[in-house]
Amino acid sequence: MNTATRATDWRAIIALTSVSSLAQIGQFGFGFMVLPLWLADHGIDPARAGVFASMQWVGMLAGLMGTPWLAARIGPRRAVLAGLLVSAAGFGLMPWVTWPRWLLSAALIGAGLGMRWIANESWLYGLVPPAWSGRVVGAHETLISLAEIIAPGLALALGSSGNAPFVAGIVMSLSAALPLWLARQPDHLDVDHSTAAPGQLRLPVVQLGLATALVGGLCAGALYGLFPQFAAARHLTATQTASLLAVLGVGAMLWQIPVGWLADRAGLAGAVLAAALTALLACALLLPGNALALGVGVFLLGGVSAAFLTLAVYAAATRPAGQIARVMRWITVTYTGASIVGPLGAGVAMKTISADALVWQEAALTLLLAILALWCASRVRTQALA
Repeated sequence: MNTATRATDWRAIIALTSVSSLAQIGQFGFGFMVLPLWLADHGIDPARAGVFASMQWVGMLAGLMGTPWLAARIGPRRAVLAGLLVSAAGFGLMPWVTWPRWLLSAALIGAGLGMRWIANESWLYGLVPPAWSGRVVGAHETLISLAEIIAPGLALALGSSGNAPFVAGIVMSLSAALPLWLARQPDHLDVDHSTAAPGQLRLPVVQLGLATALVGGLCAGALYGLFPQFAAARHLTATQTASLLAVLGVGAMLWQIPVGWLADRAGLAGAVLAAALTALLACALLLPGNALALGVGVFLLGGVSAAFLTLAVYAAATRPAGQIARVMRWITVTYTGASIVGPLGAGVAMKTISADALVWQEAALTLLLAILALWCASRVRTQALA
């Protein structure tokens, strides 16, 4: 639906943002952050934890790939609801089975998240006026980042080694269905094969968005899936690890509106460069091992890890309305595919070399992204002068 030809439906924008915020607590907060802590409590080594994390992202990729087809036939509202139910089924299954059947639960939780993500956000960003894209994306990412604070906080209060994470994951995922009914269903849904113009991959903003999604996925998949093992190698307790996960979430939440504001004013390349350089600083702080440096490094790395996805989504949200769904799908599939590989490589490296391999992988990837952002900024300036 073209935002230029109708009044902005702010009620629907707020309702769909609420869906994302509530679902993220269950699907991502408990599914992707607390469950790795649960696995560490149950003696799972980094290599198997990496496989579990990767299987969540495999499920998410399947959800992302299939949902545009599904949403075009049953509507985005029912597609989002189906995603919430799939994740709830994954949480419900896990306490009743053992390894390696936990991998099926991982795939279901991830698939539900992917279904909700692509159906809800394609619908949401199609409603946003282009001039508001950076601020709305930043506000949306800030609110969903609350999941990274709330879920570890609830794990501290309820305990992370019993069934509480599964119950909480189900409750929070299903509660997201309530605001879904406040948003008016679009007359039609822009799907991947619709009106998007050819040649989008040649645009510098789209290329940088895809590169940012790639690096962000590699970093986030490894960070969220393997941070409990990194913390265990530093001899931190489960309570200390959960507290650091909450700090990670605080960083993710506080960064998003400033990042969206920076992208609106300095451009995508400038914002990506700032985030990548901050990630390098965060990695340097994580390696010494003292408590203060570790806390600051986790805070910064949580912020920039979330900012990479925010900036990649920004690249899609700033495209014309008819192109958003296609570019959003490229971004989400790239991010999710990279998130499958990230924990696999880092998990093996951590097991065979040292736990610090997690940090070295993050640093190498963000350095490459910083170089690419400089190149893209130079290319944009050259095109502007031509």
